[in-house]
Order: sequence, then structure tokens, then C-alpha cells
Amino acid sequence: MRGETADPRGWRTIDPDEGEEEREDDPAYPFVVPPVDDAGAAEWRGRLREIPLSAVVRLLVLLATIDLDVSRDPRSPAQRAEMEGHARVILARSPNPR
Repeated sequence: MRGETADPRGWRTIDPDEGEEEREDDPAYPFVVPPVDDAGAAEWRGRLREIPLSAVVRLLVLLATIDLDVSRDPRSPAQRAEMEGHARVILARSPNPR
């Protein structure tokens, strides 16, 4: 999380603030504090991409499985539909910004 090691895959970083030591004193580091004004929000919107609900449901199911490997979870695939239903219930509790 702190970016103290290189990516083991050898991928380049996309961190625009890499090497900025003063941000390490920031309590939100390594996360960027969300903008509080319209200009900052507009800048963020330009870098965000919406993902389909089905992908979010699959991610929540993945996070609920053993070792993050659905194929190793003994409940899969028999309980996958049930797990996806639970994920949709969780997601329905969050407001949709649209």
C-alpha cells in the first residue's frame, strides 16, 4: 500500500506524485484525499471509468471466497447464484449517484 517496493510484475507506476516525500506525512497516504470543490470533482471525473454492475457483483463474490480463488471454494458453483444475490443486496444499500 505504501509503494515501498517495486511492482513484482515489473509494471510501471501511474502514480503522478511518486517520489513526493512530503505526502508521506499525510494521514491519507497512499490515498489521495477526495476533492471538496467543483473544479477538483470535475478533474476526478475525467479520470474515472464506470464499471458494470455485474463486474462489481463478481468482485464482491470473489472477496467472499476462500483465498480469493472461486475455483477453490467448495460452495462454488452450487452457491454462486446465492452469493451473487447477497452481493446485490449489499450493493442496493449504497446510493446510486445517477
